[in-house]
Amino acid sequence: MSDKIINTFQQRRQLTQAIEAMGDTRTEAELTAAARRIAHTYPADLVLSTLLKYLDTPKSQLRGGLGHLAALLPGDDATAALRSAVANRQNDPQIRITAALILERFLGQTLPGALISDLEDSNEVAFQSLREAVEEGRTNRHILLEYVTQMRETEAGVALMVMDMLARLEPHDRVELLRLIAQDDRDAVARDALQRLAALGTTEAGEAAARALHILRFSLPPSLAEIATREGRKLQFGGVHYRPPAPDGWRALLAPADTGGNQVMWVVRNPASSGSPGTILGFMLNARAGILQMFASETIAAAHVPPPHALGRIVPVNDGGGGEPVAMLEIPFDVGRQLVVRAQAA
Repeated sequence: MSDKIINTFQQRRQLTQAIEAMGDTRTEAELTAAARRIAHTYPADLVLSTLLKYLDTPKSQLRGGLGHLAALLPGDDATAALRSAVANRQNDPQIRITAALILERFLGQTLPGALISDLEDSNEVAFQSLREAVEEGRTNRHILLEYVTQMRETEAGVALMVMDMLARLEPHDRVELLRLIAQDDRDAVARDALQRLAALGTTEAGEAAARALHILRFSLPPSLAEIATREGRKLQFGGVHYRPPAPDGWRALLAPADTGGNQVMWVVRNPASSGSPGTILGFMLNARAGILQMFASETIAAAHVPPPHALGRIVPVNDGGGGEPVAMLEIPFDVGRQLVVRAQAA
């Protein structure tokens, strides 16, 4: 009996450590892989009971991990437990908000308005989560992406409220979140974010805001890209300038197209110095359908970054699947950039 108690205690401790480690992941792929490992390693009832204890976390990355984990558990049990957490008004608002987010975003559940109507006044809880995301985002940019992704699952009014709360932060801490929010599918939200970015031009974050507007020219639909261009030009007239850096050190690799016309392209930056990581942005492109898939990492170990080759040479690339290396062609960086731009416009 004592051995069983000890083993159960150790299992709970290991599970707790594994769940907390999800908050330290740096990409969506790492996050989902960590959730799968937990779901496959520990009993479902133990995972669910432990998951519920972390609903009060202010960390966006960990909240996303809890959602992925809940989606891997027996549906009825997870749904019932999370609905109970939302309905219990004795719970801390953060617990109820996280449970509602998981139900709607990861489990596809629709919650009646009466169940969460009293949470509308939980602005201070929301601000604490926002501040936590910004602080973590300084060292892990994926945190901000996860925060904004979760926000897009809510009503437009929530996005506008978040942008109002951003005014309580330092100007430099607002720029990256506003840039991400400006890519929201909801036109009113995107326009509001663009205007707020432009307003930062008169602050100490002016150059960072000009940089964000410059980037958005290439990632927004035409009507919104025009606003970003116009606001960026206004900042230039006001003496706030942003000059894009030269693409020194960047390369592009292109794989042959498959029978469906899909073509993999990598944009690569080799490590700047010995021991530092490299960067890879991978795209699945189709001339008609556009960008089908994309991944990116700024922390690729130097050993896994394909070494530079002369233009037009074949580069053997390990795709991580354990099979034979994939042959890719070293192409001019500008050609690779144009392929992405054309795919965006498809």
